[in-house]
Amino acid sequence: FMQTISFKEEFEDEKLEKTDDILAFLSINPSDFEVNLVSSEVESEEMAPKNSVIKVEAKVNVRYIAERQMETEIVTDAFSMTNKTNVVTETFTTAKPTQFEKFSATIDGQTTIEGEPRIAKICAVTNEHILVANSGVVNGKLSIEGVAYATVVYQTDDDGIVFNSVDLEIPYSNKFDVKDDFDASVFVTADIVDVDAKARKGKEVMVSMDVCFLALGYQTETKTTIKDLELLEELPTSEYSLEMYIAPKGSTLWDVARHLHITEEVLKTQNPELTFPLAESKTVVYYRKK
Repeated sequence: FMQTISFKEEFEDEKLEKTDDILAFLSINPSDFEVNLVSSEVESEEMAPKNSVIKVEAKVNVRYIAERQMETEIVTDAFSMTNKTNVVTETFTTAKPTQFEKFSATIDGQTTIEGEPRIAKICAVTNEHILVANSGVVNGKLSIEGVAYATVVYQTDDDGIVFNSVDLEIPYSNKFDVKDDFDASVFVTADIVDVDAKARKGKEVMVSMDVCFLALGYQTETKTTIKDLELLEELPTSEYSLEMYIAPKGSTLWDVARHLHITEEVLKTQNPELTFPLAESKTVVYYRKK
């Protein structure tokens, strides 16, 4: 018989926000799944009248992606107008989902029963699940590799009713055509839609799985931000009210302001004729108030 067990679990993730869109995937490894038949001597009065109880214990693995619309100003440099500085930076990677596509495939595998009576009947297929080990896009082809698992329960032609089972590990490798603009960075999950098992020649077990692959393409970008800013010794006070600086070609407003240790606003006010970045080397004048 088959029974659906509903469950609800909550866990905290301090990085998440209520407005995030969550895409979650669940899986159970065979080693984390245990089923036992327990007697009617149970603590629950509700279950006590039953002749027997099946106890199921499983560890559920959850993978999830949180999507959030953000507009963030990233600061990569800093300076002080009064002190020398030591700027410590760090890098991080951002991911922007761009495409979402679905692909279907059939995965086949077989095994031979050795040293046992012949198979009389395939009774059930259980514990079927699939893992994605590697995925990537090269030259317009999405490549997906991994392993599919299934346990086949069968009846032998011994005297009386005798049941046995065999575990199958089925490696697979599939390629799918994708659009030219599908990004090389991709996150793939897989689900088994249907599974079928057959016996052949009394010793061979053949399994066929219909699988659905979900591919999420995304763009990645490495960015830099300030991690720490340390103030060092004070800058010497200039004795002059006027300071001139020949800024090289390509200098930005920030570059010149940092060199002169003044704000960008003061620099623009005192040099309104300059257009940044500089098309050629220019003389920049700074009037210091005494």
